[in-house]
Amino acid sequence: MEKISNYIRSAFNRRQILVGIITFILGFGLVTQLKVQGESSLRLSDQPESDLTEIISQQSVELQALRSESTELKVQLVGYEASSEGNATLVGDAKESLSNMRTLLGYVAVTGPGLDLEITDKKGFLTGFDIRQLIEELRSSGAQAISVNDVRVVVDSSFSRKNGRVYIDDQKLELPYMVKSIGKTDVLYQSVVLPRGIKDKLSAFDGVNVNIQKNESLYIPAVEEGILVSDDQ
Repeated sequence: MEKISNYIRSAFNRRQILVGIITFILGFGLVTQLKVQGESSLRLSDQPESDLTEIISQQSVELQALRSESTELKVQLVGYEASSEGNATLVGDAKESLSNMRTLLGYVAVTGPGLDLEITDKKGFLTGFDIRQLIEELRSSGAQAISVNDVRVVVDSSFSRKNGRVYIDDQKLELPYMVKSIGKTDVLYQSVVLPRGIKDKLSAFDGVNVNIQKNESLYIPAVEEGILVSDDQ
C-alpha cells in the first residue's frame, strides 16, 4: 500500500513539474510581449512622422504572432491538465516550445540550409520598411532564423531609415545588405522570386539589385554575437 501511495505522489509531482514548464513558457511569452510594447512606445517618441506607420505596422504583426503562440500553448495546457496520460508527450512538447521560444528571441545560434541574399542599393532608395517587407516574407515562408549583416533579427528588432541609410535597432547597416535565412530552401526561394513578389518590388528601385544563392549550410549567430555595422553612426 505504501508503494502505491509513493508511486501516486511521484506521478503527481512529475505532472506538476511538467505543467509548471508549460506555465513558465506562457509567462515568458507574456513578459516578452509586454517588453516589446514598452520598447515600441519609447521608440515611437524618437521617430520622424514618416516612419511611424511602418513601426506601428511591424509591431502589430509581431505582437499578433506572440498572441497566437500563447493561445496555442494555453490550449495544449488545458488538454494536458484534463488528461491522465501522456506525460512523455507533455515533456516533448514543453521542450519543443521552449526551444522555439529561445530561437524566436535569438538566444541560440542556428545552423542549417537556407538562402543567402545580397542586396545592393547604389542610390540609397531602400528604407527600413523595404527590408522589413523582405524579413516578413521570409518569416511567413517558415524561416527559422534570419540575420542582416550578421545581426540576428528577433521579435522586437526595429528597422528604420535615417539620413538615407537603413538601421536595425539604431545601428547603421553597411552596404550591401547581406540577408541570411535558415529554413526549407526551396520554399524560401520561391517566396522571394515569386512574380511581382518581394524581389521584383526591391529590384524596381533604380540602382537596386538582389542576388540570391541557395546554401546548404548557413550559420546565423545569437543576439550576443558579432555585429557588422558602420563605424560612422
